[in-house]
Amino acid sequence: EAGLNDLCKQAREAACLVNECGGCGNIGSPRSGGNYIDHIFGSGGYTVKRYETVVGNRIHWLSDHAPHYVDIKLS
Repeated sequence: EAGLNDLCKQAREAACLVNECGGCGNIGSPRSGGNYIDHIFGSGGYTVKRYETVVGNRIHWLSDHAPHYVDIKLS
């Protein structure tokens, strides 16, 4: 994975990480903290604007993996 960057780590450094949450929790109670298993990677010219783990509404009842969403600005 040379040349790939973990966008969650970059968002944490840029203070634009929202609802940090890992996977592998029981359905209905996603695991909190930095121990996550789903990743979004990037390479090339970009800036991470927002990285969010979607935990609102009833989304976390659908799976033991909370979905991740990232906004980036290409340069």
